[in-house]
Amino acid sequence: MKILFLLSRFPYPLSKGDSLRAFHQMRELSQHAEVAFFAVSDRAILPEEYEKVTFSANIKVFSLGKMGIIKRIFTAFFQKIPFQIAYFYTQKAQKALDAFVEKEKPDVIFCQLARMAKYAENIPVKIKILDYQDAFSAGLQRRIAKSPFYYHPFLQAEYRRMLAFEAAIFTQFPIKTIISEPDRELIAHPEKSEIHLLPNGVQCDVFEPNTTAEKKYDLLFVGNMAYPPNINCVEYIVNETLPLLKSNFPNLLFAIAGINPAPQVRALASKNVLVTGFVPDMRGYYNSSRIFLAPMQIGIGLQNKLLEAMAMQMPCITSSLANKALGATPNVHLFVCDSPESIAEKVAFLLQNPLAAIEMGKKARAFVLEKYSWEGQNEVLLDLISARFHL
Repeated sequence: MKILFLLSRFPYPLSKGDSLRAFHQMRELSQHAEVAFFAVSDRAILPEEYEKVTFSANIKVFSLGKMGIIKRIFTAFFQKIPFQIAYFYTQKAQKALDAFVEKEKPDVIFCQLARMAKYAENIPVKIKILDYQDAFSAGLQRRIAKSPFYYHPFLQAEYRRMLAFEAAIFTQFPIKTIISEPDRELIAHPEKSEIHLLPNGVQCDVFEPNTTAEKKYDLLFVGNMAYPPNINCVEYIVNETLPLLKSNFPNLLFAIAGINPAPQVRALASKNVLVTGFVPDMRGYYNSSRIFLAPMQIGIGLQNKLLEAMAMQMPCITSSLANKALGATPNVHLFVCDSPESIAEKVAFLLQNPLAAIEMGKKARAFVLEKYSWEGQNEVLLDLISARFHL
């Protein structure tokens, strides 16, 4: 059996959720089938990045030119397609994909994200799978209230278009997957219950805690720091939560670790806030931090950062929004807080009660080991494919 993945970016480095998901899905499935992938990319791919995906039998990357992207997005203003479809879809890339399919003759097309669905529309294969991953339309809707007013018309238009597009492509794919139950409920299709739940995982043998590591930072947040929900979250922490802790913890240090920090993230840097930029191995920051904060206010899907931090045996504080997808037990596996005051209260508790912090961290790791391994999630995916393929 040969599986061809359609990706909207190269699956390495693992700095974004869709790259992480594709990388581990392909890595695991390559042990049971021949895996190839076709990716569109708006950046040059480095030789060492190709070396990280040797589990893929064949690779085709189509480069998206900046001027072409601008032209397509401008044209999309006068059409009904989502702007992100216009960003990623080109006729030239379609022809390149068609030629690649003719050469590879895959049995299965695995389309990651709705934004790539148009590429799979007319490809004749035995099985087509759409990985919605998240309800992107809902994420756009949540961003409207938190964005500057001049973004509102664009976000509202993209929300309406994406909501309709997510429903329109539903019937084109016999198998649909999504990360969480809350995301599935937000897909605007009457038969959305047919979408299979396929959460992300974590490499628990890689993300193992070093309990003897020196604690340099009190609080930690990690992620792609150009991503609006992450920007919003760290601004919320720094501007609304840290001031509540200042009097009792004047030397508290909050580390914001992640690639591509936006200007507004860099502006948060101070004697109490470290903004790192790119980190080659995030485990060092997990091990050297006392508490993981991810009280997400907007965004969608299962937070990989939480899975990793919990696997690293860190006590975590998140929001109800983020925990809906995770499904952890509040006050046992982590703390769930929905106000700056409650976050500050739980931070103070964990800093002042290190034994309780250690105990919560242990329960967090046990929870992730039981519920969220990549091996377990990809067994489910392989079973879905095998049932259709009659293996």
